[in-house]
Amino acid sequence: MILFSFALLAVGLICALAGARLAKTLMPLFGLFVGTMVGYIGTQGVFGTGVLSSTMAIFVALVVGVLMALLSYVFFDLAVTVLMGLVVANALSFLGIALGLRENGFLVLMLWVAGLILGLRYAVKNPTTEAFLVYLTSFAGVAMIFASVLLISGNVELIDIYNNGVIPTVLKQTSQSLVWFVAWFGGALVASQVQVSSLINELNLNRVKK
Repeated sequence: MILFSFALLAVGLICALAGARLAKTLMPLFGLFVGTMVGYIGTQGVFGTGVLSSTMAIFVALVVGVLMALLSYVFFDLAVTVLMGLVVANALSFLGIALGLRENGFLVLMLWVAGLILGLRYAVKNPTTEAFLVYLTSFAGVAMIFASVLLISGNVELIDIYNNGVIPTVLKQTSQSLVWFVAWFGGALVASQVQVSSLINELNLNRVKK
């Protein structure tokens, strides 16, 4: 668990301080991971978990994963648009749960769908890909850093992150302490400013070279 915690810390630092610059590289990796998981779980869900179906599931997972990675790279702007929609969708569903709608799955689902539509519509009308990636990777990166600290300190277990994901796990912890929430928000703002300064310096350097 210590090794995983430090690996999560390293990835979090890279994501928080240089996520937007590395997004075009990271997006296909994310697509590969998601596509592989969807292909494997989907195939086993249809054909079961026997030896033959497991072999088929691995093959389908690899094909779907590679396909998703290629699509994420070739259609990068579209992938970011969909990602923005998913972020807004999940944010609204988490808000619904926080307001006490956990037991009403239909309303939470409707909030998720509404958030997806609003996020996609905003992304199409306001192509702010770079700014979106800066703030998203900053918040996600700081969340990974916090998750690694929580793991090392023993406040959360590895199984919590495996079952719930990094950001929901950190959200659950920060909701119990205003200090942690402010630290997350403040850390993300600092990281985003570092990314913006880095991008501006890179842009100025390219202009000088031209």
